[in-house]
Amino acid sequence: MNDPIDLVFRARGLSRRPASSGADCPSDELLAGFVDAALTGADRLRVERHALGCADCHTVLAVALDLAAERVRGSSPVFRVVARLLERGLQFLNAAEHRLLPSAGGHVAALGGVRGAADGDVLALAGPGGGLDELLVQREPAGAVRLVVRGSAPTDLRPGEAASLVFEDGDAVRCKRPFTGEPQTFEVLDPGTFRVRLLARAPGGPSRELAAATVDLLAS
Repeated sequence: MNDPIDLVFRARGLSRRPASSGADCPSDELLAGFVDAALTGADRLRVERHALGCADCHTVLAVALDLAAERVRGSSPVFRVVARLLERGLQFLNAAEHRLLPSAGGHVAALGGVRGAADGDVLALAGPGGGLDELLVQREPAGAVRLVVRGSAPTDLRPGEAASLVFEDGDAVRCKRPFTGEPQTFEVLDPGTFRVRLLARAPGGPSRELAAATVDLLAS
């Protein structure tokens, strides 16, 4: 399995981590800010570019990001993505909590930010599991936002149960669809809090939540 920082390397066309250390390494404060997704602009690019050529900083970032992700997973079962809607793209705000994946079109989301593509900015994230395997947040050039959920048919359904995917906008249910593992696309129109829930239910019985993910889209 790739470390999150290795996906940045692959996005830059590098097949493996650098073999030697670089000079003029960023300060501990800058490295910590990168791990916390707190850097913007020149500082973020400086750390990223340096790590692409420095084995020592690559190792530090890989270990720190794995520890940060494990700390978040251990403290709360909530899967939450936070992104800011820019005029023509996305800004990923809680990168340290997630493992980033190649998207369907081959574009790779970069740590601390989002990789632009001809069809818009894309965040590709490993999902919480339990049937929700991947989530893609896409900002199209025209400004529309789509949430794509990829998963697999739940393996822990009880006799008589069927799975459904529920998309909630705030406290309101926007839609509910049967779920067999096929990719599902939801249109997101405005900034807000959106939740995807994978439910199991037998006829006449209560719903049982198998997995859930929350996406917070903030206004610029």
